[in-house]
Amino acid sequence: MKFTDEQRLIVYMLSGVQRALKVQSEVDPEFIQRVAVAGDEWAILEKYPWLDQDGSSAPDFVVETRHILQAFRIIYRSLENLSDADRERAQSGSSRHVLTFDGFDGNNESDHYSAAALITQEAGRWPEFAALAVNSHHPTLHRYRAILEAVSDHQSANPGGLLSADQLIEVAGRARRAQLD
Repeated sequence: MKFTDEQRLIVYMLSGVQRALKVQSEVDPEFIQRVAVAGDEWAILEKYPWLDQDGSSAPDFVVETRHILQAFRIIYRSLENLSDADRERAQSGSSRHVLTFDGFDGNNESDHYSAAALITQEAGRWPEFAALAVNSHHPTLHRYRAILEAVSDHQSANPGGLLSADQLIEVAGRARRAQLD
């Protein structure tokens, strides 16, 4: 979904009318106004996917942000389901930090940063990351892309499955190597 300038104005004004008249709706007029003014129309379909009648695709950075959040969801759920000994082994050394979602760099990764905030805090998807979709103040995309690739490789063999301690260690190793590049 991409608005023309005229559509953006109409949507903004209609949302204002809805708010002023206190019309009860499942669509939040303040949210619509915020994303329309910011040019983040894609966020409307994140929060209200039932509006997506034509299969509109989100910008690439939004799709990548979704995939990164999903990879971390798999990592966190995998860690939760390991035995204490395996969890400790998987998180030993620098792996604990490497396997942690730190947000995105607000200066250099601002598209991903904004997308993560809108997706988790406004649209309510991946709510477990809402408090974590913060400014990391350091680049994270290089590490996240390595993690995403490694998790995707493991998921292709076992779609939807959790990762073992050995697989998590391998994911962390790939992420560490990516940080050095």
